[in-house]
Amino acid sequence: MTTLQLGYNKPTGKGLVSLLKALHTDETLKHLHLNNVNFNDEALVALNKMLVKNQGLEELNLSNCGLTDDSIPKLKEGLMYNNTLKYLHLFGNKITDEGAVGLLNIIQDHNNTLLGVNLSEDHIDNIEILDVISVM
Repeated sequence: MTTLQLGYNKPTGKGLVSLLKALHTDETLKHLHLNNVNFNDEALVALNKMLVKNQGLEELNLSNCGLTDDSIPKLKEGLMYNNTLKYLHLFGNKITDEGAVGLLNIIQDHNNTLLGVNLSEDHIDNIEILDVISVM
C-alpha cells in the first residue's frame, strides 16, 4: 500500500497515536492523508516521532486539522530529520505569520527534501512568506 487516506475520519487520540507509531518503520507508504483530523498534543508528538523515524513517506496532508503556530515547534525534529518528505499540505489551519516564519526557518536551515508546502487558506498576512515557501 502506497497511499492511506484517512481524511474526515474521527480517530480517537489513542487510535491516531497508535497509527503513527505503526508507521515509524514503514517504508512502503508514500502518501498519508490526515486532512480534517483533529490533532491533540499527544498526536502531534507521535507525528513528530514518526517523521523522524519514517524513511518512506513523501507526501503528508494535514490540511484543516486545527493546527496553530504552537503546533509548528512540536513538528520541528520531524521536519529537520526526515529526508524523504517532499510535499507538506497545511492549508486551512490556524497558522499565522509567526508560525509560517518558524516553519520557513526550520525548512531553510535543516531540510533539503521538501519541494512544496501549501499554507493557503491559513491566517498569513505577509504575502512574502508565502512567496518564499512557494518557490522552494
